[in-house]
Amino acid sequence: MRRLISILLALCLLPAMALADVQILWKNDTATLGGQVEFEVLGAKAASYQYTVLKNGKELFTTQPVAQSFGAYRPLQEGSYTLRVAALDEEGNKETAESAFSITSFPVCHLSCEKESILAGDSVTFLAEVEGGVPPFSYAYSVVSGSERIACQESPEASFQYTFGQAGHMQVQALVTDAQGNPASAALSLSIQEGPGLGISGSTGAFFAQGGMKEWTVHSPGVWTAETDADFIHLSPTCGESGDSLTLLASPGKGVLRQGTVTISCGKISVDFQVTQSAGNGVEEEISLNSARDYLVVEDDIIHSWQNAQGEKRFQVGATGSWTAEGTGDFFSFHQEENTLVVAAQENSANQLRSGQITLSCQSARAYLYIFQFPTPQGADVEEVSLDQAQGTAYQDTLTARVATSLDAHQLVISSAAWSDPLIFGLEHAQAAEDHFLWLIDIPLQGSGSQTLLFAAENKDGANRKKTAEIFVEAERAAFAEESAHLVKDEKNTLLSVQVTAAADSIHVLDASGALIQSFTPENAQIDRCVPGDETGRYAKWTMLLPPDAAPAAVKLGDAALSVTEEAAAPHEFVLYSQSDGWWQDKKYRHSTLEHSGCAIFALSHALQLLGYTGDEILPESLAETYAFCLLEGGTMNSTLIGHAGNDFGFKTRYDLYTNLSDILSRMEKGAVYSFAVVSGHIAMVAGVSEDKTKFRIIDSAPSATFERIRNASIYYQNEAGDFIAISSLDEIPGSTYYIETDSYGGMEYYLDAAYVAKRGVRLILPESK
Repeated sequence: MRRLISILLALCLLPAMALADVQILWKNDTATLGGQVEFEVLGAKAASYQYTVLKNGKELFTTQPVAQSFGAYRPLQEGSYTLRVAALDEEGNKETAESAFSITSFPVCHLSCEKESILAGDSVTFLAEVEGGVPPFSYAYSVVSGSERIACQESPEASFQYTFGQAGHMQVQALVTDAQGNPASAALSLSIQEGPGLGISGSTGAFFAQGGMKEWTVHSPGVWTAETDADFIHLSPTCGESGDSLTLLASPGKGVLRQGTVTISCGKISVDFQVTQSAGNGVEEEISLNSARDYLVVEDDIIHSWQNAQGEKRFQVGATGSWTAEGTGDFFSFHQEENTLVVAAQENSANQLRSGQITLSCQSARAYLYIFQFPTPQGADVEEVSLDQAQGTAYQDTLTARVATSLDAHQLVISSAAWSDPLIFGLEHAQAAEDHFLWLIDIPLQGSGSQTLLFAAENKDGANRKKTAEIFVEAERAAFAEESAHLVKDEKNTLLSVQVTAAADSIHVLDASGALIQSFTPENAQIDRCVPGDETGRYAKWTMLLPPDAAPAAVKLGDAALSVTEEAAAPHEFVLYSQSDGWWQDKKYRHSTLEHSGCAIFALSHALQLLGYTGDEILPESLAETYAFCLLEGGTMNSTLIGHAGNDFGFKTRYDLYTNLSDILSRMEKGAVYSFAVVSGHIAMVAGVSEDKTKFRIIDSAPSATFERIRNASIYYQNEAGDFIAISSLDEIPGSTYYIETDSYGGMEYYLDAAYVAKRGVRLILPESK
């Protein structure tokens, strides 16, 4: 009897004992600001979990009881934190555990040198010290002479040793990356004095594709030897004394970029010199060009808009040949009359915001006319001018300002005591939004410091409102942008980036034989400012997507040409940006936030990653700021968003909604991806297709919204064996991330039936290959 009672007591205690080993296991318990920490609760599975986050002992928030035994949190401030979990079983028994985690600042790098004066031939050690960031760190060191990178080394060590082979001005650069991919850099400028070092002079440029000869003069403290790993280079002689010549003979090229190293040694000193042979046409070689692309504009613009459209209006069309027009919008009609497009807009009797577009097409060019009707503002008074970010970085003497005015305004006037005449900006400088015009304008300034500017918005009857703003301008010199043509190629895309300091009417991309692959005109370029030397200038940047099988060898600008430098695409870590990870909650997106209205923006960000773009400009918050005019109450104008992004980022796209499954599949086989309205008001991306063509791979920034609202379709994930598993909850998808603060899941990849996707319709984001 006593034994039976003992057994019964033990059984009664089982739930409490099952929870006794609750503990928190961190995937990472340290992150940089903006990063996230991830955890899992170990121990027997509880009925529910309740999480509390504390900072410096002060409670920040406590969740409702949830079923998830794992989660993530993204703090918005640096500091030390504590995560506390309370696990409850079905009987109401509770066990708690807590563990600390920390958020650090972004890494900052300081580079130091062991010597104050350096002679050619000296071996010098440099030390990169890092503050902040998450260890371990990786390091990359470079030595730059003028515009040439003469040495580069990657290392897990914080120190770098280098022997300077010649006198001159050098720069040593260090790039540090922490465990979460956050970079930091530092540089030291050095003056290397004459000493017992190694150096060369003479003809040191790149070889042309047809080969040839170059002659170097070697300067050394004694007898030198030379060798090379470049199979297209022959050296003669392979040894000599200081002042002797070294001849380099290059064999004819094979239509590809070739690179190698010539190593010159003297005693214990050894210096590597890079040698390059272009893939095709060099600057001095003959190049034949085919004709450029067709010409098509509306009112001298590729993109033109008709604001507050009423009645009939005629638009002049310029084209090299015949053209056609197609339109979307139910409040206007249009027809062609030779070189004129005639548009008639209906009266806006409903006093609503209405928009549409007309696409003009010829054989190889397109132009766009946007048509807007705005509701009449309530009240007789013109609203005061509002300044949204009337500050920024000024390059030399120019400030880029954002100024928003009411819809009554028809021009913006800016004056200053330092100017003799005011600046006047008309509607052609503004972007139309639902309740305001937004001017993005360059304002000339006089040096740095405080500037007092007077902004006035004038409406149609001459009334105006003024606002004075004192703007502090911190003048900054932009880095000099050297001319370059750089190619990154992977299995799907050929991405060519061209940067030139001189103005160019057009650029032409050529293959190794000199045949034209594609031409680009100034409207495809992004114009930035630079400061070459002491003079202010501008440079243009083209980023263009070419067919996957394209082999560009040179870029022609007028009579000059740039050789194309090619490299394989670096392994790309795709980031599944999520709307619900806490980071985006306060990120404004016009009159909403990215968390609530940013799904189309996130889909575009994911697509640009697949295209190969990197940097801050593809972050959802950057895209939201740029394309805020595409947001309407209840969602984003997806077709307008994709169209404008295509023009800005240099990829071709269409506004059409595709619903034919065979058409969608045929384009996907050629590398296309799509945006897709998963449910009304929620947009994701179609990024792939199953082998049997029955399921589409979806990349979704807010899967919780999808899972709660989707109807008449099943959600699947694909396991390692390739089988598709239907799921009933999101935590069944391996690698899913649950955010405890927002009670939702982060970005995910999953599959939907292809027929279901096609029925709802998709829009092309990345172009099919030519």
